[in-house]
Amino acid sequence: MRGFSVRSPEDWKQDDQTGGCTRNTPLDCSTTNHSRTATTDKFYSLPGV
Repeated sequence: MRGFSVRSPEDWKQDDQTGGCTRNTPLDCSTTNHSRTATTDKFYSLPGV
């Protein structure tokens, strides 16, 4: 999925995805600049999800 990386590629090669994924870029959860957050963090539409 765009924006995420596999946490343990070796596990995924063995068909074990229980370790999940991790964000490539952390969310911008700053409480001081809400307008900036609105343009840097976003949701992507995923058909069928």
